[in-house]
Amino acid sequence: MKYNSGIQALKDAGLNIFVSADVSGLPDHIFPFSDIQKTKTLCLIGNGGSDLWDKLPHPLNVNNHPIDHYSKSKMFDFAEAVLDSDIVILFPNDHYTLPLQQIARVLNLSSQSPIGIDINNEFGLWFAIRGVFLTSKKLPLLPREKNISPCDTCIDKPCLLSSSFTQARLNCPIKSEHKYKDSQIQYHQKALDIL
Repeated sequence: MKYNSGIQALKDAGLNIFVSADVSGLPDHIFPFSDIQKTKTLCLIGNGGSDLWDKLPHPLNVNNHPIDHYSKSKMFDFAEAVLDSDIVILFPNDHYTLPLQQIARVLNLSSQSPIGIDINNEFGLWFAIRGVFLTSKKLPLLPREKNISPCDTCIDKPCLLSSSFTQARLNCPIKSEHKYKDSQIQYHQKALDIL
């Protein structure tokens, strides 16, 4: 089936998170776009761990948004292979501002951690949303089970004893085997410094 092979191609490209939902079932506060029909399927792609980092062409120039460009190209590849190129990319897209954390929570992809960023049950703090797109095609919906925050079971909460955000993230014991590589952490820190 083209759909399954399309999702596998995303995984092979390092985009190992894929969630789809019926837009008409999403709350208005997370989808406040009057210029977009709500009779579509919303798809979210992301990465957990270092799979994506290993697939990117290096060296990366943080000023050129290489991860955004790569993610867009993989969404277009998916669209061409599976959807007859029928997509509208909402993120990354300068025309739209999406509440990504709220979308991820509604789709049961993540929950808020004590340090402010979201935490995922499979990848802990080591995941990111890389793309959100719409299609008018009906796709098999991939709902996720209700996300129970792993932070609720963490007794010591070493993140709260840390002196900086970076240290708090590194000290989180949840799914620490998915921690980004040092070069990946340094790249994202440089990207934040530019903002």
